[in-house]
Amino acid sequence: MGRNKALLEIGGVTMIERVTRVMVSVCPEVIIAGGSNQLDGPGCRTVPDIYPGCGPLCGSL
Repeated sequence: MGRNKALLEIGGVTMIERVTRVMVSVCPEVIIAGGSNQLDGPGCRTVPDIYPGCGPLCGSL
């Protein structure tokens, strides 16, 4: 796709904003793994990837 899908906007709201709005309403803690400060949202925090640049499948190593 060539860019971060989480930052794509639909109706002026990014995908990550849409997801975090729902998650913080039903979960006591929301953590975005591998996120950058662009992905911070109200009520959630980000943590770096253990293996940066390897993508989501790297967690299976």
